[in-house]
Amino acid sequence: MSFCGRYNNSTFRRLANAIVRIVTLDFTVEEATLAHQAIGRYLVWIDNLPEWDFASGHIIRVGGTAIVICQHTPHAVTLIRNDFGKQIVSTPGLAGRTSTYLILSVRELILFRISRDFEKYTEPMRLFDGVHPPSEEAMELLLQATQTSPTTAPLHKLPVELQDVIIDKVSEETIEIARVGCLLDAGSVFTWRYNDRNIERQVSHRSRTPSSHIYFGGYPSGIAYK
Repeated sequence: MSFCGRYNNSTFRRLANAIVRIVTLDFTVEEATLAHQAIGRYLVWIDNLPEWDFASGHIIRVGGTAIVICQHTPHAVTLIRNDFGKQIVSTPGLAGRTSTYLILSVRELILFRISRDFEKYTEPMRLFDGVHPPSEEAMELLLQATQTSPTTAPLHKLPVELQDVIIDKVSEETIEIARVGCLLDAGSVFTWRYNDRNIERQVSHRSRTPSSHIYFGGYPSGIAYK
């Protein structure tokens, strides 16, 4: 297997970092109170690189999952073998166990399992290839692999209706309310609706006032594809 490395390293690592932040809910949503000054212009253009930080290192751990950020599968496999070897040396008790890694190339996702006796991996599952929407299998795997148990709080002892009332006071932004609800595992399931209206992504080139911004590590998200 081999992937075509069409992203430069800086762009790739920032996009990978954003994906991990989104699935782990490691972002903030802020309401925009001022109109954008460049009326009639794009908020972000094709030569603007994302400003948020790189993913640190090739392998990052989210809970008990090791995510390998790499565009080229052969190199990712080498990284996994080296990491697995280091884990055995530092923790001898892992020698007889199987370790699981996720290879994240942005375009595709691969589940890789390794032990002293075997190596197994899945077929690449489509993620963000720039042409088709992400596959349900890739999204489900990414969410399951990065899921962590929420902290038990007194809020969980209340009826769901009261949980909704409390969480709704967190922010004026519907997405931020949903994010907090997911982090706490409290309240009703988010249905992508607000009152009687569906919440959808809309592409518009008209003059407009943005209603909210999503921030990764203090930097606003803005990505345009050519």
